[in-house]
Parts: sequence; C-alpha cells; structure tokens
Amino acid sequence: MHVLLSFGAVQSTKEPPAVLDPGRQYLDNGTVLESRGLLKEAEAQYSSAMMSRDPAVQQMAQAGLARTHALQELNLVQTDLHLGRAFEDAHQFDRALAAYERAFREGKDEQREAARLSVLRVLQARESFYERYLRGWVHPWLTKFSLSVLGLVVLYVLLKLLYGALKGVGSWIGSRSNRIEISDFEDSTDTGLGKGFPAVLRTVYRDRQMLAESTSTSRGGLALAFRSSQSGPQPVMGSATYETFSEFKLDLAGVEVSELLHKIERIVCKPHYQVGGVIYRQGDIMRAAVSLSRYNTKEVMRWDFAVTAQQGGLTTLTDPMYEIIDAILRDWNA
Repeated sequence: MHVLLSFGAVQSTKEPPAVLDPGRQYLDNGTVLESRGLLKEAEAQYSSAMMSRDPAVQQMAQAGLARTHALQELNLVQTDLHLGRAFEDAHQFDRALAAYERAFREGKDEQREAARLSVLRVLQARESFYERYLRGWVHPWLTKFSLSVLGLVVLYVLLKLLYGALKGVGSWIGSRSNRIEISDFEDSTDTGLGKGFPAVLRTVYRDRQMLAESTSTSRGGLALAFRSSQSGPQPVMGSATYETFSEFKLDLAGVEVSELLHKIERIVCKPHYQVGGVIYRQGDIMRAAVSLSRYNTKEVMRWDFAVTAQQGGLTTLTDPMYEIIDAILRDWNA
C-alpha cells in the first residue's frame, strides 16, 4: 500500500507586537508625583493620561485629577488660615480678615468653622480699647517720642564730644599763642567808654612795649616797669578779630553755616590771654569791672576801679589800667 503524504506549505500567522499605551506611563508618573506631594506636577501627568485609549487608565486618571484638585484646594485654604494667623499676630487685622474670608469661601466644613471663629476673633481684637487707643495712638506716639529722645541724647553726646575736642585743640593753640585779646567792654553808661577804654588800653600797651629797652620807670602816671632781662617775644595785644565767613550764605537744618564757622573759629583760635569787662556808673563816678583769663579759661585776676579821676580840673585815666598790663606781663614771664 502506498501512502501518499502531501505536505502543504506552512505559513506563519504570528501577530505584530502590541503598541504600548503611553497613558499608562503618564498614570504611573502621576501616582508617584502625588505620593511625593507634588500636586501640580501630578495633575499635569493625570491630564496627559486622560488621552489613553484604555478606559481603565482613563478612569484612574480622572480619579487622580479629582484627588489632586481637592488636595490643592485644601492646601490653599490651609495656607490662607496660616497666613491670616500670621497677619493677626502682627496686628495687621485688615489683611488677616481678607485671608480668613478666602478660607471661609473655599474651605470645607471644619475649615469654614475655623475661618469663621478667626474672623470673629479678629473683629473683637480690632475694636478693643487697647488696639484703638493704646496701640493705635499712645504706642505710636510713645515710640516716636522715645526715638526722638534717643536721637537727642545721641546728638548731645556727639556734640559734647566734638565740642570737647575743639576746646582741646583751642587750649593747645592758646598755650602756644602770644596774643592778648581785648574786646569792647559792655557799657551801661552810654558814654562810649565801652569802646574807648579797651582802645586806650591797647594803645598804652603798644607804647609801653616800645620802651622795653628801658630798665625801669617810676610807678606813677603812665609809668610801667618792663624788665630788661626778659627773654623771648612779648605778648601782643589786639582787638578780637575773627573771620565772619559772610560769603557762606547757606543754612543747614536751620543752622546758619557762617555763624557756625565763626563760633568754631572762636573756640579753636584761642588767644593766650583774654581781657573783658564792663563800664558802669556809680553815682557820678565811672567805674570798670575787668577780668583777665588765660586760654584754659582760668581767671588770673579781677579788678574793679574808677576809670577816670580829676586832676586840676582835668579828667585823666587812673593807674589801674597799668596794673592790668603789669599783671599780664608778670604772668607771662612767670
């Protein structure tokens, strides 16, 4: 028996590999991001997963979107509650009310209740006596007053230090100066002696200096002893001459700059001696009260004497004028 086997051609019917669904990957990414608290990023991944052709993936992506949206709203409400509390603690009640009101509108039951209680608390605090009167008026005024006092104290200390430094410089310059400063005297007699007496004193002093080579003269009249053994330059007497700085027409914080510079110069450019005084009337007699002081403000001597005397019907200057000059020279030579 002959068996005839016929083998037909075998054709492969294997299907092509299935195309992977990208929606599944987006869904997995969204799940991971959601678990890490990255809600906005997870929401974006879930939105991409919604384009999947797989209904199951779409359903899970939709559930993920709902969860992330709800969590974001919950977080926003919670943020408003925390923000409102921060504003409340800082006494910024209007901003605190705005944050609590947003939380009340957007929140759930528990959050709405918390926001409502917070609004009531803020309103009560804002209308309290302390907030309206003490903190709203007394506290700002007291703060400004305290800062003003502190500023004045600091300014006083700085000015005091500056003044002390300027006086120190003035004393150092005065100790090395040979200048005698004599200013116009105060005059309550309207006779002109307030200017006349210092002018005569300066003139007599210069005249007596020209006789310095003389060994001595008698003690009366215009006499005055100048020691021939003196060494070094003798002090020079003159009027008070200081720069007025009149060209500085400028005010700083209500202070005239020229006047300020003038006062600073008087403090710094000190003479070795200063002579000052007052002319006054005692009955029919003109008298002078004279003070002699050094650069360190130490008073050397004080006089009170009649300025004029009658001699043979003529009014003449009295000898105490020469006592002033003699006292200056004796202190200088000492």
